[in-house]
Formats: sequence, structure tokens, C-alpha cells
Amino acid sequence: LKPYIPRVVGTAGDGNEERRAWMSMDWLTRECTPAWLELAKLDKQAAALRALPEITDRESFAAAQPLLETARSAADAAWDVAADAAADAALAAAWSAAGTAAWANSGTAARTAALAAFGTAARTAALAAAGTAAGTAAWRVLQPVVDRLQDSAFLLLDRMIALPKQEAAHV
Repeated sequence: LKPYIPRVVGTAGDGNEERRAWMSMDWLTRECTPAWLELAKLDKQAAALRALPEITDRESFAAAQPLLETARSAADAAWDVAADAAADAALAAAWSAAGTAAWANSGTAARTAALAAFGTAARTAALAAAGTAAGTAAWRVLQPVVDRLQDSAFLLLDRMIALPKQEAAHV
């Protein structure tokens, strides 16, 4: 953001504050939100938001509200399904990994005792390892979206800075 510091000098009080606010709302509605919806495979909702006319005022934002609500509901439902599946998969993987480790690291006579003893500590370690692996895998999926949105946000800043100064309203 450092390169933007000298560019924003003189933009405060230039009469474009409200326009910039609506530009931000438009970006969040038609660019940012659809990017995350597409990642969640909610392509229909993403396309509907992208197809909205530019949000420039209260009326255009109010017109977008039903589509935003539909997208939010679909995202909530997808999140609930994904969270349940992820929790079940992580627990199953943790038990499997801990059991395999206990079996491989114990002698024939000690296997039964080792399997009984791994309990909470092994489950905790396996869940932590699964969480780290899942976090790494998730970041690989998220990184392109984050990069694209950062580039898009910088373009938005460029457009906001480039707005011509507005004449002060005479009272």
C-alpha cells in the first residue's frame, strides 16, 4: 500500500466520499462475494451477483438485496454441510492415524496396551496434524482467489483515487 500514500494526498474532502463508499459496496457485492461463492461451487449465485448493475446509491443497493440474501442462505447451507463432513473426516483420519501408529510402534505383546493407551494424547496429536495438513491444503485452494481479489482491490483503489474533484455544493 505504500505507493498509494502520495496518491491519496488531496483526496480527503474532494467531494467523492459517498461515491467511493458506493464503489466499495459495488466491489464487495459484484466482485468479492462472487469470488468466494464460486470457490464454494455456488456458481449460480455468483453469476447472479456479477450480473447486477453497478451499485451507485441506496436504490441500486436495495435492488441487490434479494440476490445477496439468496447467496447468503446458499452459502450458509453449504457451510453447514461442509463443516459436518470435515469434522467427520478429521475424526476418522485422526483415529486411523493414531491406531496405525500405535500398531506399528508396538511389539506383539504390547499392542493391546498401546492401542488402549494412545487415547486422548494420540487423538489430540493426530487432530493437530490433520489440522495443519488441512490448513496447508486449504491455503493452496484459497491463494489464487486471495491474489485475484487483492489485484482487483488495487484496481478499485486506482479508480477511487482517479475520481475528479467535485465542486462544493453552494448553500
